[in-house]
This record gives sequence, C-alpha cells and structure tokens, in this order.
Amino acid sequence: KMKGVTSIYLQVDRDIDPAIYEGFIRKTKSEGIQVEALEGRPEWAYKSKQEDIQKFIAWVKAYNSSVGPEASFSGLHFDIEPYALSEWTKDNKKILESWMDNMRLIEKETKGSGLNIAIDVPFWLNTIHVPGKDYSMSAWMLEKFDCLVIMNYRNHALGSNGIVENAQAMLREASTLKKKVVVAVETLISKEGPRVSFYSMSSEVMEKELQSAHNQLAHYASYAGFAIHDFNSWQDMK
Repeated sequence: KMKGVTSIYLQVDRDIDPAIYEGFIRKTKSEGIQVEALEGRPEWAYKSKQEDIQKFIAWVKAYNSSVGPEASFSGLHFDIEPYALSEWTKDNKKILESWMDNMRLIEKETKGSGLNIAIDVPFWLNTIHVPGKDYSMSAWMLEKFDCLVIMNYRNHALGSNGIVENAQAMLREASTLKKKVVVAVETLISKEGPRVSFYSMSSEVMEKELQSAHNQLAHYASYAGFAIHDFNSWQDMK
C-alpha cells in the first residue's frame, strides 16, 4: 500500500487450501488492492492444453462463487508466452493459430463471468501479424480482452529501445479500441542484456525512470500504469 500498488497478480496453486486465498484477498481488498488469479505456461498455446485452461477458469469461478465479493479474485491473468517454445522459430504460423484458438476458448469460457481478463504479451507483439492478414496480433487480442500487460523489460525510460518507445504502438492500438494497457518492467536478474532489468539499480533510480516514462505515457487514454515483476526481487532492491 505504501508503494501505491492497486493490483496483485497472484499465481494460483489449486493444491493450496482455498481458505488461505480467502484470508489473503479479504485483507488486500480491505486495503483497496485487487487480486488477479494468474496462471499459464508456454505450452498453453497448444490445443492439447485446452483442458488445463478450462480447469483453471472453472476453479477460479467456483472459488469466487463460494466466497462472496469481498474475498473474490477481480480477474483472470494469463501468462502463456508461446515464443518460449522451441517450435516458435521453426513454425510460428502453426503455433500462432493454436494460440489464437486457445484465446478464443478463454473468451468463450469467461463471457459474462464479470471477471476482468488480462493477457501478458511481449512489447513487440504488434510486429507479429495474424496469419494471412495484415493485422497485428496485439490488436486482435485487444479486441477480445480487457487489458494487455506488455512485458516491456527495459531499465531506461527515454531514447531508442526505451520503455516509452517500446510501449507506444500498443498504447495507440488500445486507445483506438478503448481497451487498457499496463506497462510491465523487470527487477529480476536477466540474461538478455544490460538494459533489460532494474536488478542492479536502486529503487530510487527505478522510481525516477518510471516517473519519466509515466509523464510521456499518461497522454494515452489506454495507459493503465505500471506492473513490476516480481514481488520478491522488488522488495530486495536497495
């Protein structure tokens, strides 16, 4: 609450006693913080994993109906990331098509549930086209769901390949479609290069960069703030 957090993306483990979730969410909601149920893995892009997706959605719906609004998850949060699959580089048309099928399934299974649906996507998803169409995957997703959380893992706000530059295309798409975009940054150690994570920096430096990015991004109607990955590494920052 001191850090101004408004939502927690909480990984769901169905083996944990639901009473533990109930106690936690009741407490966070009383502090004005929403909790989204997070699940997913790269394999969830395969049609063979549709049952896993359905089980997750069904579990959250059943949990919510058993506890009442003050202890309910406010939404479902999918972190699938099919580009981590080895086949992505060989045959991403096939993976894109099955990923799209699974997204349609999520749309169908959650219709009328009152749950906010957020999808984690890489900041470059707007450069990937829907197979056979001159239309971006990010716009296709934004049409279906409430919010995209873009994994915009950079540790500098301005300039080339910075947080602001990398977020703009999807913020424009979302503004046109009247949807929301959350801009996510990284605090875990990263092997992807020196400019990806805030890992070795202080929380003051990160706050300064985020404020600088916020001042630019706030011009977009679709901009819905920042997400920080992940809780433990953020807490450990100097």
